[in-house]
Amino acid sequence: MTDPGYRITNTTTQFLVGNGHEFKTLDAWRTATGAKELNFAGNKEIAFWEFPAEAPRGGIVCIGSGTFDWYSPSDDYLENFHSNVGKITENAINYLSK
Repeated sequence: MTDPGYRITNTTTQFLVGNGHEFKTLDAWRTATGAKELNFAGNKEIAFWEFPAEAPRGGIVCIGSGTFDWYSPSDDYLENFHSNVGKITENAINYLSK
């Protein structure tokens, strides 16, 4: 999801699940948080999750990927993949609006 020349500080909010972590299983994480996993990062971290809608409140989609923590070092940056970040954001908004 990143282009050459991107600068990422990789600030993330992700949940690690399994032996040696706070949550031993996905079910334990779901029970403790009330959330539903939507996608995982490379090392099986929960990187995208949802807090489902509960009347009268709407749902929340959390995107904990470090890919959103980016900046370009110059104005002449050539974008190839950053539009993917925009598309993920658009998809999340569309998902929530349905």
